[in-house]
Amino acid sequence: MGLTGPVDFCRAAALPPSIMLRDPTRAELQRILESLPPGEWLNPYIFTYEEETRFVHVLMATKPGTTDLYCYEPDTGEFEPLILP
Repeated sequence: MGLTGPVDFCRAAALPPSIMLRDPTRAELQRILESLPPGEWLNPYIFTYEEETRFVHVLMATKPGTTDLYCYEPDTGEFEPLILP
């Protein structure tokens, strides 16, 4: 059973929905996610994690025809390959 929206994700991550839905960074990423042309990216989603005293939100997607994971870079407005250490 998959997550069906931001509230379900908040429950899965044990985050209060009010924190997730009020965050301006997350709201901007949600707007970008909803504006992606169909078929340009596969399985786009917003990944949220806690880093020290704040929540970090990252828009991620898979490039069609590959298994490569990309993340959206707000400074450039482009998706860039995710490079893990």
